[in-house]
Amino acid sequence: MSDYPKYTFKHPSSIVLFNLEDHLPFYNVKGKTITQLLNEKHPFLESGLLDLNIFCYDDFTYESIISSGFTFSEAAKNKQLEKRKKHAAETLEYNKTYTGLSEVYISNVKLYDSHYNIGFGIHAGERVDLTIVKSPAHIENMIHTLFWFGLTRKAIRLMKSMEPGFIFLSSTWDLLEKKYEAAPDFMKGTHQIDEDYDNDNVDLEYESENKGSWAYEEEGFSDDDIDSAFDGDPDAYWNID
Repeated sequence: MSDYPKYTFKHPSSIVLFNLEDHLPFYNVKGKTITQLLNEKHPFLESGLLDLNIFCYDDFTYESIISSGFTFSEAAKNKQLEKRKKHAAETLEYNKTYTGLSEVYISNVKLYDSHYNIGFGIHAGERVDLTIVKSPAHIENMIHTLFWFGLTRKAIRLMKSMEPGFIFLSSTWDLLEKKYEAAPDFMKGTHQIDEDYDNDNVDLEYESENKGSWAYEEEGFSDDDIDSAFDGDPDAYWNID
């Protein structure tokens, strides 16, 4: 059997959300990224919103552009808001009528935990959790187009925490579940240590800043636990009920 998916992802919305590092397909900026256009103060940053019906920024990218000091006109701001709402509405409409994937090919599934680094694509070298937060649309596209790319329960929970601010497709959750079921059992451990099997990017693996502390090494608290419950101080683990 061919190692290529039979199911090709196409988001049902007529709006496409672009991320900072996406290579643009439009003739006057073809091949360039939004980051490059921002460095050039390129007029497409504004005209893309005004002139192209499909073009919209994802939330992180739009906020990043504004934070850089670039100023959009009121007309462009309104277009961004209008298109973003349209994308959400069309996603919800699809979810209401979704009945299941008709055909999908899954092979050699690898479950990526939230602390893993991505070793490919435009977010190569970036942690999975940061990519989920910065570019949920890109993670969704990866889940659909890479037949081997799956997520652990911890990473899936992080995705779910993005809603309702970002609405994922029902088919995305369906596909994640199918991939989880198809993955080897040793990848499905619920504790972070159980999921520290080697991935394709072993040289990029994340090393905890809390490594060596009693809370991390002996008590088994994760970085997320230490950040949220102990305000980032591993020595404060004892101060809990």
